[in-house]
Amino acid sequence: MNPDATFRKAVPEISPGNSWKTGSFSDPPQRFSPPTAQWHASLDRLIEELERLPALTESRFLKVGAKLQSLSACLREIEDNAATAGNIMSSEETRAAIRELEETASRLERFFLETDRTSARAFSSLGGILEEFGSILRLMENFKGHVSNLRMLKMLTNLESARHRGGGAGFRNVATDIGNLAQNVDGKSTAIISRIKCLRSEMTKAVAMVAGLDSSQKLLGHKVLGTIRQNIAVLAGMHENCAGTAHDISQRSAAIFRDVGNVVVSLQFQDITRQQMEHAREALVGVRTHLANGMENGPDEAITRKVEKTCALQSAQLAHSADELLVAVTRIETSLHDISRQAASSAATVKGLFLQADEVGHASLDDIASRLASIMTAFEENVAITSKLAGVMLTVTDAMAEISAFAEDIDYLGSEIRLIALNAIIKAAQAGKNGSGFSVIAETVKRQSEEICGQTATITDTINTISQHVADMTAGTAGDTGKAEAAQCGEHLTATITRLGEITDALTDLLARTDHAADSLTATIDEALAALDNRETMATLRREVISRLDRLALNERAERRSPISPGTASSLEDATRRYTMVSEREVHLSFEASLTGRRETEAMRGNGLTGRATADHFENNVEFF
Repeated sequence: MNPDATFRKAVPEISPGNSWKTGSFSDPPQRFSPPTAQWHASLDRLIEELERLPALTESRFLKVGAKLQSLSACLREIEDNAATAGNIMSSEETRAAIRELEETASRLERFFLETDRTSARAFSSLGGILEEFGSILRLMENFKGHVSNLRMLKMLTNLESARHRGGGAGFRNVATDIGNLAQNVDGKSTAIISRIKCLRSEMTKAVAMVAGLDSSQKLLGHKVLGTIRQNIAVLAGMHENCAGTAHDISQRSAAIFRDVGNVVVSLQFQDITRQQMEHAREALVGVRTHLANGMENGPDEAITRKVEKTCALQSAQLAHSADELLVAVTRIETSLHDISRQAASSAATVKGLFLQADEVGHASLDDIASRLASIMTAFEENVAITSKLAGVMLTVTDAMAEISAFAEDIDYLGSEIRLIALNAIIKAAQAGKNGSGFSVIAETVKRQSEEICGQTATITDTINTISQHVADMTAGTAGDTGKAEAAQCGEHLTATITRLGEITDALTDLLARTDHAADSLTATIDEALAALDNRETMATLRREVISRLDRLALNERAERRSPISPGTASSLEDATRRYTMVSEREVHLSFEASLTGRRETEAMRGNGLTGRATADHFENNVEFF
């Protein structure tokens, strides 16, 4: 390497906008006159700057370090909260609660299916009873017709008795019996018709109630329970999603921690640069002292060479440190921006989880609770309607007993009419030719009795059919098994909703704190980036220190009118190629290699940093700590 080229290397200058320009020391240097005073002034200025800059660098180093501690705390909180949220979501307690919701919904569904079948049977039975009531009413109306016929026969019998004058006493007795029978049948049939009409009205209302109950239960059993199942599925999906997302956040936090490790490793170069400046100051103080002691008797070539060599060496090492610091700062900024980007993504994810748990979770639970309330209200209505139906069935049973008694009475009256008819036939036969008209009346009465007895048999069959319908309905609505099951389902569902609500509340609180930690993380990264701004320090180091060291070395060489010595050039080349604090850099680079999974970095191998530096390589510059 050309020695002159070593000292004509580019020296950065500060331009507006903090951009770097490249200057050169190729212009002829200004000679010192006398050199000792100029050297002392330059060394004093350099030592003063090297006293100020390390403190500024250390202050920024401590600020960034403090922010990294806060950043690590935020990351740890996010990771812990995400892990806790994932554990809550995937815990057996949560899964068991959701399973209980599903099982309870299935039990309610089975209950409503059974009540649907019961309602269908009740509707069918009530319809059958109404139809049979119609038959009874028609039969009662027929009895009214028989009453009219009997009254007409009574009148004809009285006429026939009057025609026989003194021999018609027996006919008058028959007429009286027929009249009494007609009156009896009329009274009983009228009462039964009135009772049946009232019952029919009640049964029509009961049919409407059962129809409404059937419709509401189908709505609840299909739509409402279907919605509850959908909400349960939403809850289960939300919990699965939150658990998976919480795991992703934990994984992302681990990646962020690796970036933080890179930041910590790179940040050490800032402290190394500070120590390099402190060492350069110590070296220059030694040169100044040596210069003051050795120049009392005039300039000495050995002393001037010492000044030249020390200034050039410190300039090269400080320039190399500044370059490495610039690379490290760039890496730190890149890592912090990566952390910020991942933190923003995590924050957005956490906010999404927070909204999902707060809105979807609570909304689903509230909707389930609301629909459960509607189910329980419908169930209460079901119980009330069932109670009313039981009352109606009791009334029907009582009415059937009355109608059955009426049928027995009518059957008895029919038998009486048959006896009267036989008596009339006998009377007609005794009257001989004069009783022929009465014989016709007797035959008519006989037919009426047969028809009445036949209708009472039909009424009895109808009553039996109605009684069977009543028995079916009573069997379908008897007991409180359904009531107990539904009440138990409601209690289980309410308890499960309460438990899931508590879990969701805990999750919401946890995610809210995680959201706050994510916001704090973003703010901390911004503050760390602001504290990392070393442009002023770097500019001052290059302008006020490195540039002056170069000029001082160049001016000294120009004063002596001699090229740089081969030994000095060799030391400078070695200093440019290798960093004085080899042992310190090996520690950091080895740690960096462990983060990336490599035992030895390319930088270490390429820069020859696999060995250790000694005082022979860099003279006194090896003693930094």
